Amino acid sequence: MMAPKLRRRQQQQQQDSTDEEIQQHSADEEDNDVESLESSNKRVVDEPFSIQIGSLLLFFTLIMITMVAIIYYQASQPTIDSFRDYQKVIASSPGVKKRPNHVDVVMVEEEGFDKMPPIELDPNVAKHDVFEVAQKYLRNYTSTFTKLAQDLQTEFIRLNGGIRASRYLLSHSLMELQPEEADWIRCLKEKQKKDLHMVVIGGSEAAGYGNHHEESFSFVLQDILQPIMQHFEINFIVSNVALEHVTLFPYLWCIHPFLLRSTDQPIDIVYADFGNGDSLSALELEQLIRQIWGLGSRDVDDQANDPPLLILRDSKENSERIDLLQDYTESEILNSPVLMEWTDGVIPFLQVKPSRRPPGFENWDKMVNSPHLSSKKFSYWTATQHKMVAWILSMFFLKQLELMVAHEEGYYEQVELDTNIQPKMPLPILPTASSLKLPWSDYIYESSTVRSCLTSFGPANNLIPVDGYASKDAQLEQPKGKLFYNSGWVLDLENKERKEKLQSLHHGFQDLLTSHHGISSSGKLEFDINLGRSSIVNLIVCESQAPLQEQGCILDQDVTFTINNKIVESIQRITAHSVSYLGKQHCILLSLDEEGLSGKIRLGAQVTNDKVTLLNGPCSISHIVW
Repeated sequence: MMAPKLRRRQQQQQQDSTDEEIQQHSADEEDNDVESLESSNKRVVDEPFSIQIGSLLLFFTLIMITMVAIIYYQASQPTIDSFRDYQKVIASSPGVKKRPNHVDVVMVEEEGFDKMPPIELDPNVAKHDVFEVAQKYLRNYTSTFTKLAQDLQTEFIRLNGGIRASRYLLSHSLMELQPEEADWIRCLKEKQKKDLHMVVIGGSEAAGYGNHHEESFSFVLQDILQPIMQHFEINFIVSNVALEHVTLFPYLWCIHPFLLRSTDQPIDIVYADFGNGDSLSALELEQLIRQIWGLGSRDVDDQANDPPLLILRDSKENSERIDLLQDYTESEILNSPVLMEWTDGVIPFLQVKPSRRPPGFENWDKMVNSPHLSSKKFSYWTATQHKMVAWILSMFFLKQLELMVAHEEGYYEQVELDTNIQPKMPLPILPTASSLKLPWSDYIYESSTVRSCLTSFGPANNLIPVDGYASKDAQLEQPKGKLFYNSGWVLDLENKERKEKLQSLHHGFQDLLTSHHGISSSGKLEFDINLGRSSIVNLIVCESQAPLQEQGCILDQDVTFTINNKIVESIQRITAHSVSYLGKQHCILLSLDEEGLSGKIRLGAQVTNDKVTLLNGPCSISHIVW
C-alpha cells in the first residue's frame, strides 16, 4: 500500500502535467488564433487593393466612353463661326452614307455660337448648296477667289450660329428648278468686264418700306457681293424699283422708265416679289413670265435673244404655279428659274428665345428706324430681315461663281455653256381672257413685246404735259384747293398717301405715286406722244390707284379724250384682274384709227362732268402705254 505522501506527489505531478497540456493547448490555440488573425488581416489588407485597382479601371473606362460619346456628339452636331477648316471636310448627318471622297467633319465649337438646338439636315436637299460645291469641286484649289469666298461663308455661318443651321436655312429658303443647268454660269462668264444688272420688282416688302432705303436687301446684297464680283471685273448693279400699292399692269410694262434706262439696255436678272404667292395668281404669274422674257437682250429683229434669269419669291407648295414655271422652263422660255421663300427657312430660328438666337436673328421683329410701325401689322420687313434675305441670295450667287471657277479650272464639266437663241414666245398656257378676243387682251396676256410707257410715278416721271397743267412750283407737301385746280391739272399725291409718302422720303425713298389730277374747271390737259414707226391702233390710259369714291371720277365716262383734236369715240375699261387694285379697275383702252397711227400724236384729256369735284375725288392720269 502506497504511502499517502507519495500518492499526493503523483497526483500533483499528474495535475501539473494536465495543466501544462492545457497551457500548451491554449498556447497552440493562441498561436493558431494569431496566425489566423494575421492571415485574416493579410486578406483584409490584400482585398481592398485589388478592388481598388478594378474600380480605377472601371472608372477610367467609363470616362473614356463618356469622352468618346461627347466627341461623337460634337462632331455630329457642329456649330462654328469659321469656314477655315471646311475645305478639308464636309458636314454630314449621322447615319448618312458619304461619298468616297468625303470625310467626317471636324469643326471647332467656339464660345458664343452654340445657341441653336440641333437641326436635322436632309443631305438630298442640301447637296447643291454653296458649301457642297466648294467641297466637291474646289477642295484642292486655292486662289484669291477662294479666300474671298471663305470670308463670305464664314460670316454667313457666324450669323446663323453654325454650318448645319446655315445649310438648313439655304435648303429651306431656295429651290432651283434646274440645279444642274449652266445658265447662271454662262451669264456670269459673259458679264466679266461688263455690267451685271439685277432688277428688283414688287411691292412694299421688296422696296424696304419702314427702313432706310439703303437698308433694303437689294443694296445690302450689292454691298456683300461687290468685292468678289470685282475680282472677275464684273460691275454688279442692283436696281430696286419695287413700289407700294401697285398692280402688275401697267407697272411691269413700265420697268424701263422706272429704271431710268432705255429699252436697248438689257436686264440680266429679275428678282420678283409680289408677296409670298398668295397675292399672285397663276394667270398673273404667266403674265409676269411673258413680260420678263422681253426685258433681256434682243436680236436685230427686236426679238428676245437672252431673257433675264428669274428669281421669284413664291411658296414651294403651290403646285399650279410650280407646274407653270416647269412648263416655261421646258419650253426654254425661262432659264433655270429659282424660287425663294425665306420665311420657311427661318422658322426653327424663331422658335428659339430671342436672347438665345444667333447674331443674324437679333432684333428680328424690331423696326429700328420706324418704331411706330409693326412689321407684323404692316407686312414690312425689318432691317434684320432684309439683311438675312441679302445673305441668303449672296450664298446662291456665290455658288454660281464657284461653279464658274470650277468649270474654268476643269473641275466641273457636267454641262456645256451653249448660247442658244431662244424660241419665239408661244401662246399662253393658261386659259385667259384672250379667248374672248377682247382688243386689250394682247396687251395684257399674249404679248411678250416690250411696251412703250409714259408714267407720272417718280422718279421716272416721263409723262410730261405740254399744255393745261398748273404751276410746276406746287409743293407735294401742301394740299391743293379748288383755286389751284382752276388754273390747270395738278401733279400731286393722293391725300390719303401724302403723309406716308413724305415720311418715306426722309428714309431715302424717291418713288412717288404721283398722278395728274383734274376737275371740270381745270381745262384740257395735253401730251405729245411719239408712237415711233410702228402702226398703233390702241392706246392704254391708266388712272391713279386710289380707291374709287362713291361719287368720284369714272375715267371712261367723265373724261373726253382726243387724238390730234379728234374725239376718241371708242373707249373701253379693261377688266383684267391684273389692273385691279382694291376693287378698282384703273385702266381704259382708247381705240385709235383702224389703220393705226405712227409718229408723233397729241393726246388730250378734259373732264366734262361738272359733278366731278375735288371733294368727291378728281379724275387722274398716271400711265400711258402702247
